[in-house]
Amino acid sequence: MVRAGATHHADDVFAVLNDESERTTIAASWRRCLTRHKLDPERPEPPVVLCGFELREARGVAGRMLRAADPELDRLHDLVVSLGYAVFMTDAQGVMVARRVADMDESACRRWRLWPGAVWSEALEGTNGVGTCLAEQRAITVHRDQHFRTRHTCLTCTVSPLFDAAGRLAGALDISSFRPDSTGAVLPLALAATRDAARRIEARCFREVYAKALIISLPEAGDLDTKSLRCT
Repeated sequence: MVRAGATHHADDVFAVLNDESERTTIAASWRRCLTRHKLDPERPEPPVVLCGFELREARGVAGRMLRAADPELDRLHDLVVSLGYAVFMTDAQGVMVARRVADMDESACRRWRLWPGAVWSEALEGTNGVGTCLAEQRAITVHRDQHFRTRHTCLTCTVSPLFDAAGRLAGALDISSFRPDSTGAVLPLALAATRDAARRIEARCFREVYAKALIISLPEAGDLDTKSLRCT
């Protein structure tokens, strides 16, 4: 891979290949991007956006999860919009299939390709909230220069995976901001809010699939009390 004229950020990315002591999730993702996906951190092109037909097809496949997510996307957006975040949902391939964005952020979202049909898989876009969450199948925050591509280092993305009623990876719930936040002070709140919303979406989807079944809900681990059992 050509490194002529590489930025300081790109140099940091390439450095992980020679530093095996770096065992963080981000470093592991950067290595995958360089060695498995053969990506260039300096590539300037924006993410691919699917055509209308392809987006409709992706939304059709995600139909049940989309229906379950609809009220939770509104609720999450109401919670985080004042912090400068927009809310997105993707399918299991990293295609954005739903979003909640403030009117004043529409043009910026278009510029950053935080847009319906945009493909944010790790294999195409390198380390990013959606793509790396899907690759790791766990909640993650990718903050600014933790992104693989230099183009994305102004973004902060907190993402939680979504699993369907059979436990299969079905997509990701993402809150993203393109506003500067060098301290990352709100990131713990963002991660907790995203995880909580993802659990509610999964629960809604599960109840829709098993609408005719008796469902016994248990409290969170460590808080088990037989009086807390609920049947729905």
